[in-house]
Amino acid sequence: EISGVSFCQSWRVKVISMTKPTDSGQKAAENAVRVCVRVRPLSDKERGTGHRNCVAFDEPTSQVVLQAPSTDAFKRYHSKPHHPFAFDHYFGPNDPAHEIYDGCVARLVENVARGFNGCVLAYGQTGSGKTHTMSGGTGILGVKDSGIIPEAIQNLFAYLNQRKKEQEDAGEEVAIKVRVSAMEIYNEELRDLFHGMSPSETNESPKTSRFGSSKGMQKSKIDVRDARKNSGFSTEVIGLTEKECESAQEVLKFFSKAGRYRTTATTMMNDHSSRSHAIFTVTIEQSTLRYTDRDGNPIPIAMV
Repeated sequence: EISGVSFCQSWRVKVISMTKPTDSGQKAAENAVRVCVRVRPLSDKERGTGHRNCVAFDEPTSQVVLQAPSTDAFKRYHSKPHHPFAFDHYFGPNDPAHEIYDGCVARLVENVARGFNGCVLAYGQTGSGKTHTMSGGTGILGVKDSGIIPEAIQNLFAYLNQRKKEQEDAGEEVAIKVRVSAMEIYNEELRDLFHGMSPSETNESPKTSRFGSSKGMQKSKIDVRDARKNSGFSTEVIGLTEKECESAQEVLKFFSKAGRYRTTATTMMNDHSSRSHAIFTVTIEQSTLRYTDRDGNPIPIAMV
C-alpha cells in the first residue's frame, strides 16, 4: 500500500500530487491522486528586467490560467492566448510552506507513521523554487519558510512517539527504528550523498545498511535493481548507506549534510542551482512484542 506526494514545478509553478492507499467506494475518491500548484513571486532580477507574472488563478473553476505575455507573438504558435489547467489546490506567492504542508502533506505523514509507504516529489524547471519549498529557507520576499521536509520529519516523530505510547499503555512492548539515506541522480549516475562522510561528520562509526556495505564504495558501485518482494516487485539501490537516527533533530542533521553534498552550478535562473535529482529516504521499522497466556505460560509473539 503506497501513499505519496509529488511536487511538479514549471518555472513559477509547483505542482503537488498525492496518492493514498487504494480502496473502494467513497474512500476511492479520497485516495485518488491530487495535484496542487504553487506560484512563486517574481525575483528582483525578473522585475528589474521587465518580467511580469503570467500565472493567474480562477477560483470558481479551481483552474490555473497561463496568460500569454505578448498576444501577437503568442498567436504565431498557438490558437489562443490563455491556457487553463485544473488543480486540486492552488498556493500563491504569499502562502507560507506550512499551509502547503497542512493542505497536502500532513495526512501522508500520518499514514507513513501507520505503516504505509509515502513519497514526496518536487519537479520543475530550475529556479522555480523546488529546493526552497522542500528544504525551507529565506525566500524571494524575505520571509523564512520551514520547508516541507523539516516539518514532515518533526511531525513524523511526534506521530511515532504517540503511537508508541498508546501501544505501551495497552501492555505491548514496542521497538521503533528509523534509518535515513540520501542519493542524487546526476548525468544518469547514482551518487551516495552519505558516502565519504567522516565519523566526525556523522558523529558515529561507519555502518552497514541492509542494502550492503558503504566501506570503500565508489560511485560506480551504486546500482539499482528490481527485486521480487511479497506479491510484487520493489526497486532497491545496492550499496546505499543508511544512517540510524533516534530523533527528528538527528534526521534533520543528516538532511542538511546531504544537501551540502549535492551537485550545484550557476545558471541564468539561479546562482546556486541544484543540478541533480536528490532522493532523501526515511525508513521506519516497527516491531511489537505481544504476550499471550497459554496454560499459564507467557508466549512472546513478535510482529514487524
